[in-house]
Amino acid sequence: MSTLSDDELGMAFGEVMYVNIMLSLLDVGIQLFMFLYGLSVYLESPASLRKGRSPYIFLSFIIFAMACISGTIDCAFLFKVFMASTSPYDFLVQFIELDGTPVRFTSEVMFTIVVFIGDGLLLYRCFIIWSDKRLVIILPTLTYLAGVGMGIDSLIPASSMSTRASRVAWIFLLVSTNIIITALISFRLLRARSRLAKLLPDRTNTLDTYSGVIAILIESAAPLSIFGLAFASNMIYSFNNATIPSELAQYILAGLFYSFTALSPQMIIFRVTTGRSWLSNPNFHNASGDSILSKPIVFAQHTPAEQSFLIATQPGTGESSSVEGENSDGGSVELRQRTTAHAHLTSAPETVEIQTSDRPTGEKAV
Repeated sequence: MSTLSDDELGMAFGEVMYVNIMLSLLDVGIQLFMFLYGLSVYLESPASLRKGRSPYIFLSFIIFAMACISGTIDCAFLFKVFMASTSPYDFLVQFIELDGTPVRFTSEVMFTIVVFIGDGLLLYRCFIIWSDKRLVIILPTLTYLAGVGMGIDSLIPASSMSTRASRVAWIFLLVSTNIIITALISFRLLRARSRLAKLLPDRTNTLDTYSGVIAILIESAAPLSIFGLAFASNMIYSFNNATIPSELAQYILAGLFYSFTALSPQMIIFRVTTGRSWLSNPNFHNASGDSILSKPIVFAQHTPAEQSFLIATQPGTGESSSVEGENSDGGSVELRQRTTAHAHLTSAPETVEIQTSDRPTGEKAV
């Protein structure tokens, strides 16, 4: 097998770093779109639908700002290295020499904060969906806290081997946390979808919106877990068997993994702010044991699916609706309906009981 010359090695490394910078800029651009679009939807929504979304908007801005600062610093750093290099191999030498500067350290701190916030959001979403069985959250919470400690430790200046060992341990704790959370959220969403499909067979479109394949992949941060697992596996291999292809692959996988540490929570926030995700436990029972289907249901025409979902799950809203029209003689007819629907879930067999009161005169009960 032929070996690369010094200039070929430097050129290959420069190309990989250029690809990583492009990924970083693309990542920041996507985040900017999701933040601005989510913010515009939030500002245009009525006050009743804004409830519970404000913290998500704030977190979206923090993640975007930190990722933008980190990406800007990396672009400036790479430009400086390019300008200081006299040959492709000298680019590699300059990169290694300047890698420990305060500018690079600031970028790493910004990225670490993004990781802490993103994983914290994923853990919070897992806590919401498992709010009725909180013991399940113990394991991902412990791995998250351990990851925070190792992430801080990896930022402390030390020998290169010690820093790399700390970073390997941190990455593995991050990946472990992401995989556990992905499995827990996916399992709960699939189970909730199966049970809701039996109760609401005619609402498959709405079910796909909140528990379809794409929804589950986003809500569970599956891409982050996949790229994280690939990155960690390659890191273990190159830790003891360092080769040029494995080192180059590590930088590419690192770029993908680091991009999704910000994109995955942003996509979840985007779904929440646009009304396509759940703000509370999407299962049949909340933390107090009450059925979520026992809340008032609003029957509205020409209402988007996401708005109907949010209205239906908001407490104290939609208890009544009124319809006004005109009869065939041109006279005014006012039809007011007050409908209260309650759905009760029983364990065996699963049945739904709907009670309706104050139906208009002449309407036949179903």
